[in-house]
Amino acid sequence: MNLRDEQVELVINNLNPGQVDLLRIEGLAQTTKADTVFKKSLNVAKTKLACNCAFSLKALKGEPGVPPFTIEHLDVRSVAPEGQQTGLTKEDWTQFPNLRQLGADPSFILESASNPNIRLLTVYGNEIGDLARIENGRTQFARILTQVPSAKRVKFEIDPRDTTDFQKLLDEVNSQQGAGKWFISYQTKDRISIEKIQSTT
Repeated sequence: MNLRDEQVELVINNLNPGQVDLLRIEGLAQTTKADTVFKKSLNVAKTKLACNCAFSLKALKGEPGVPPFTIEHLDVRSVAPEGQQTGLTKEDWTQFPNLRQLGADPSFILESASNPNIRLLTVYGNEIGDLARIENGRTQFARILTQVPSAKRVKFEIDPRDTTDFQKLLDEVNSQQGAGKWFISYQTKDRISIEKIQSTT
């Protein structure tokens, strides 16, 4: 189910818990009660919830005495402006053992998504050159792959005009200790999928 802006508040109250498998919300930030709507969305979505605004950790944790909301796939785009803290820590994510997939902007992943439960990460919204930018001696690309040690696969949705040499960036990651070995499993002009080579021992 796809909802947008003013539709969200009108429709969400008429849906039952677990009624839809995939709930995708665009423009949640434009609703008058974004946190309340997000909390209801967590209940309504059976396994997958996608939205495009900052969300409340309080909502994810649930009410006192009520188990935290756990969904298989949380897809949150543009959760915070570049360089700003999201308010979530690595430890916050470990309480959601059913969360196997997470999609988010690069800054969110770098700051918050080092969850040992995560198996798939999807990075969205990279501007041209973003992933090749060097900070503290490492590229953004390398920082993401080395900061999510449990992830088996990382997908990037990139600007189709981006001319980044991903194999060169990947060679840098593979040469580092503790980063694991990664290979490009799929690439088009605007998407690239990278998988970790599993140990045979």
